Amino acid sequence: MSSIRLTISLAAMLLTACAYQPSRYIPTVDESTVKPDLYGRFLGTSTLYFTDGDSGLMVDAYLTRESLLSNIINDIHSDREWVETFLKEKSAISILNAVVISHTHFDHALDVQSVGETYPDATIYGSEQTIQLLSNVKYKELSEPKTQFTEGNFKVTVLRSPHVEKTGSQKWVEPKLNAAMGGEAYADPGDVYSVHIAHPAASILVIPSAGYLAGYNDLEADVVFMGIGLLSNELRQPGLYNNDIDYIEEYWQKAVLDTCAKVVVPVHWDYFFSEVRDKMRSGR
Repeated sequence: MSSIRLTISLAAMLLTACAYQPSRYIPTVDESTVKPDLYGRFLGTSTLYFTDGDSGLMVDAYLTRESLLSNIINDIHSDREWVETFLKEKSAISILNAVVISHTHFDHALDVQSVGETYPDATIYGSEQTIQLLSNVKYKELSEPKTQFTEGNFKVTVLRSPHVEKTGSQKWVEPKLNAAMGGEAYADPGDVYSVHIAHPAASILVIPSAGYLAGYNDLEADVVFMGIGLLSNELRQPGLYNNDIDYIEEYWQKAVLDTCAKVVVPVHWDYFFSEVRDKMRSGR
């Protein structure tokens, strides 16, 4: 490792708070206790799995959650063996029809190839940047602002939506952190999407990045999985979003009130250089 890279690495660790490497652990699921018509599972950050027992759908694919130090030393990469163990054995996911990747930052797309290899019958949906990460797996490119498709019992609407804005310091640090981890392939998020899922049992809206669309009020959702990562930027740096409204209140209005949601589940709140555990560590 060059002295320049080492310096960047140490700076990145200080700016993000030094991570630790916990032992691989996640509770084993007893499927006999899960009997609703439709249920969802949080797999960390904004990676979610939904199933009714006959069909399965995943949003995002970030499962190889190595420590920051490990990613810097070994370069960030997907652990194919761990992904299969995590999904099939520890998470008891046996059915997967499709995966929708919201955008190609590593904390959303790192393991998309491994998931596609683990479930070869599943179709990967993603932007042009996502497709560039794939090889010899089934995929369909998303290129329109709004795309609809049906997978199993799920009717899916994918909506192009903005990525939450970042502060100047975050914009400065992020490319250097990606370079330190060898993660340049994930530097450009490409098009960013939110996902609406219609099912006979319930309707669901997943917003992986905390950016709101005016078009959310055309949708109804019983449950909203609401990305909250970086929302604290608005509290630390008022006016970041260059408008006269309170961004967080507007986001809540568009994502929750306009969709008539009954339940709101925050996602993208965890520190994603540590693994999914019983007691997870929050991000900063």
